[in-house]
Amino acid sequence: MAMGRIYCFGPTFRAEKSKTRKHLTEFWMVEPEVAFLELDGLMELAEQFLAHIVTRCLEAARRS
Repeated sequence: MAMGRIYCFGPTFRAEKSKTRKHLTEFWMVEPEVAFLELDGLMELAEQFLAHIVTRCLEAARRS
């Protein structure tokens, strides 16, 4: 928490076995490093994060 807002972004692998190609075995995940946060605070953080990403994408699209 001394560093402020820290996010990890990287591949995540599922642990269970799968016999179909449609099963999700690997995906990329953004994981915030937060402490002492209840569910409401975590949902607010996720909403703010997504709103920031969408805003930045829209601004970049307008410039290009």
